[in-house]
Amino acid sequence: MNLRIVGTIGTFLLVVLGLMNEVGDYSFAEFFAFLGFGTTAALIAWFKLFKPGSRREGN
Repeated sequence: MNLRIVGTIGTFLLVVLGLMNEVGDYSFAEFFAFLGFGTTAALIAWFKLFKPGSRREGN
């Protein structure tokens, strides 16, 4: 697996599990909110992390 996939999965888990840990006793609706926040963070990480082959050569 490359850095982009590992970083995206790690970001998702860090956000979701971190929120679950901080809140403690959470409800059903809060669980899906955590998944939504985690998905948003993972999408940001996916598009912000280095894309292999996207470097400009010759500049």
